[in-house]
Amino acid sequence: FPSHDKLIVIVKDNCGAGRDANGIVLQHTSSNLTVTKTHILHCINYLKITRVNEIVCVSAWVNVYNTGDYQEIHTHPNHSFSAVYYVKVPENSGSLIFTAPNYLTDSPPNIAYGSPLENSATYTPQECKLFIFPSLSPHRVTRNMTNEKRVSIAMNFNIIFTE
Repeated sequence: FPSHDKLIVIVKDNCGAGRDANGIVLQHTSSNLTVTKTHILHCINYLKITRVNEIVCVSAWVNVYNTGDYQEIHTHPNHSFSAVYYVKVPENSGSLIFTAPNYLTDSPPNIAYGSPLENSATYTPQECKLFIFPSLSPHRVTRNMTNEKRVSIAMNFNIIFTE
């Protein structure tokens, strides 16, 4: 299983945007999309992917995790890179865990409470950090154990290759 450090980019962004009464960032979209595309381009160069014509953000959505919420293990098929930007992250609101691609053949993890697995990497998100990773990397989010909302913005990108 390849080192996650070579597959995942973590970017610290400035948190200069305003927030509404719920702590949700009001203006981050265009600047973060530019930052994200720039860092994906660095990933592409690092991985020596050639003939790249364009990087396209094909989908984006907001994740709001209330008390007890979690995300089961999944991938983002039909995409090149995925990213998640952390807007609001209370302490103990869950970790981002990447698992070896053979997770379907292993005994299932305790998805709800985040039992560690062999060949996995756990990251504790922080506000204003951006994670970029290959879309086929299996990952999950452990349970939000706080009484506060955890908020992130997720995105999928495709690489358009030249002929």
